[in-house]
Amino acid sequence: MPLIQRTLERILKNRSAVVVAVGVSLSLGVSAQESDGPQPGANSEERPAIEVPSFGAIFEGRSCLPAMSNVQARNTRSLDGQWQYTLDALGEINRRPEKTRPAVFEDVRDADIGPNVIKEYDWVRAPLIEVPGSWNAQIPQLTWYDQWMWLKKHFNSARNDQVRRFVYFEGANYETVVYLNGERVGEHVGGFTPFCFEVTDLLKDGENTLVVGVNAEQDEMTIPPKRADWSNFGGITRPVHLVEVPPTHVSNYALILQTDGKILFTAQLDGENKRQQVHVRIPDLGIDRRYRGESGSGTVNGLLEPRMTLSRWSPGNPVLYDVEIESGGETIQDRIGFRTIEARDGELLLNGEPIFLKGISLHEETVGVAPDRYMTDAAARTLLREVKDGLNGNFVRLAHYPHSEAMIRAADDIGLLVWSEIPVYWDVAFSDPAVLTLARTMQGENVYRDMNRASVVIWSVANETLVSDARNSFLRQLIEDTRQLDPSRPISMASHTLRSKGGAVRFDDPVIEDIDIVSVNYYRAWYSDGPLDELKTIEWANNSGKPMVFSEFGAGALAGFHSDENRKFSEEFQAAYYEAMIEMLENIPSLRGSVPWLLKDFRSPRRFHPEYQNGWNRKGVIAPNGRRKLAFDVLADWYKTLPDNPVDAK
Repeated sequence: MPLIQRTLERILKNRSAVVVAVGVSLSLGVSAQESDGPQPGANSEERPAIEVPSFGAIFEGRSCLPAMSNVQARNTRSLDGQWQYTLDALGEINRRPEKTRPAVFEDVRDADIGPNVIKEYDWVRAPLIEVPGSWNAQIPQLTWYDQWMWLKKHFNSARNDQVRRFVYFEGANYETVVYLNGERVGEHVGGFTPFCFEVTDLLKDGENTLVVGVNAEQDEMTIPPKRADWSNFGGITRPVHLVEVPPTHVSNYALILQTDGKILFTAQLDGENKRQQVHVRIPDLGIDRRYRGESGSGTVNGLLEPRMTLSRWSPGNPVLYDVEIESGGETIQDRIGFRTIEARDGELLLNGEPIFLKGISLHEETVGVAPDRYMTDAAARTLLREVKDGLNGNFVRLAHYPHSEAMIRAADDIGLLVWSEIPVYWDVAFSDPAVLTLARTMQGENVYRDMNRASVVIWSVANETLVSDARNSFLRQLIEDTRQLDPSRPISMASHTLRSKGGAVRFDDPVIEDIDIVSVNYYRAWYSDGPLDELKTIEWANNSGKPMVFSEFGAGALAGFHSDENRKFSEEFQAAYYEAMIEMLENIPSLRGSVPWLLKDFRSPRRFHPEYQNGWNRKGVIAPNGRRKLAFDVLADWYKTLPDNPVDAK
């Protein structure tokens, strides 16, 4: 039966289905409510059906939770712009943090020392670089540089003992050390998630000096490891903010739509006044509620019942509601979509209805012959519009790491479903406890940053990792953490562990039993010598009872290279490959998503063929400059034949 017919039948079959609540019921009640309106009672029907998210012990001892939600909507000052920089290819400065000759964080001027004192840096004559942005994209001589760079920014400030201040980094790759006015305030490991440090007591009246060291080097203990198939893009790659908040403030919050139509509201107060009031308003839903934090913990948990009809978010109806959260004199404004997402009975259900993921993967690189990782709203929309409008898609796999908040918010607004993953990739050191701790922290930072983004529907814990006892235990811990942090979304991982002995291809990965969506990366006929016609005859056996997604498949093509013989790396071969794969996919009964690899060619030092690659992975269906290849139309035409996205489940 053709895929289009099966998909239509599934949608009609489930049109009137009753959706079972996601997750498990809480044993705790909700916080006391102080305004007019229905009061949640103590009975189980009025308690949250989704477990309240919790950091648990993952972030214990942090001075600033990575989930300071929605920093852009707070009282912030941008520290972006031109910074000075100096290279440190041997890492001498960070290896010798005592105040010695290379102590760049001291910012000592030549005029302040005697003529006989040696100082091995000179900020006065240091060149400039734009922040945010990678040094690889801005400085041609540093295209493949991945060692230390130190960056410095002067800014003026005035002390104010009535507020608290934090320096917040949306992302820096990979290892970051931060000094303010000569004092070390903290460090962070991981290139794609936010982090911040409280600097209230270190800020001075007048001029302040922020010095940041960033090391982009990867090795066997990093996530991802050194053998990654993409450009590293070192530097402060995302915006930097100086954030000002009340002494007690809402650090993070989440609003999650339950399958019964109520909205779980949870928030965390940070500060001494744990019983401070938190006021949440969603005017277009008639929601206006006040809560107080629980004494001791400062947590707020409550159920919000819309008094007006709630229009559920979907790719065909990407409605976002204005939300206001006020506490301690600070008002945080957000735009949030509400929808449910489940993997159940072999289906992927959006708002209770089956959906087929018409998707594609993409790396976080701007369009252009010299791409950068810094993703503005405009740059993000350029890529996502190619998926939504060009390919007729409804889904993107943001590989192989958390993409910027600008990308996620653009997906919210445009109406694209998102797969989000952390870079647990290939040969990570699975047996090392420190590496597991790092991965757990990365996933926590990722989940809490994007908890309120309706577009994010799948959390992924890994890509193409080889089965072993250590690896299996590692991934199962990440899966357990992710369910604790956010039970409202399904979990997957991209696996390439398959087996076939003359019959149907089967999955051979024991961790599949722990995830919700079976996802497979498959490159037969590209990395093998078999003819394309073989693809059309391959059978698949999915006995897991779970929805199946092809999370990767593809073939490379150099834009503009054509061949009557359909040679590899020609646009004709790539287009023919897509046609053969689509014919194979059409015959997989449990298939619920197609996510080819990938939208745009991307930088990779592992791809070194001088004619076809030259430092680029050419599997994109568009070229670096945005030009569409022949395969683009093949995929777009197929997706156009598939049913439209379900708009709503009333």
